[in-house]
Amino acid sequence: AIVPGLGQAYNKKYWKIPIVYAGLGGFGYMFLTNNKQYNLYRTNVRAYYDEDSTTIPSLTNFSGDQLQTQKLYYRKFRDFAVIGFSIVYLINIG
Repeated sequence: AIVPGLGQAYNKKYWKIPIVYAGLGGFGYMFLTNNKQYNLYRTNVRAYYDEDSTTIPSLTNFSGDQLQTQKLYYRKFRDFAVIGFSIVYLINIG
């Protein structure tokens, strides 16, 4: 259960191993890219709404509501990536 694909190799079903790693890699990449964007927009939302005039959002062409919408968009797909990764991993175990 710790090493994905090891059970498929043990059962001599080698064709399943690339599918498992492609699923895990795809969802892992999806998580990393969406998490990076989420953190970017989260930082900009905080900078936009704080009361400190010295903090300036790096994405100045967005309003506060647009920044919040983008932040929620990337959080949603980041969470989907975690769910997808978990499902692929659990199917691999089963």
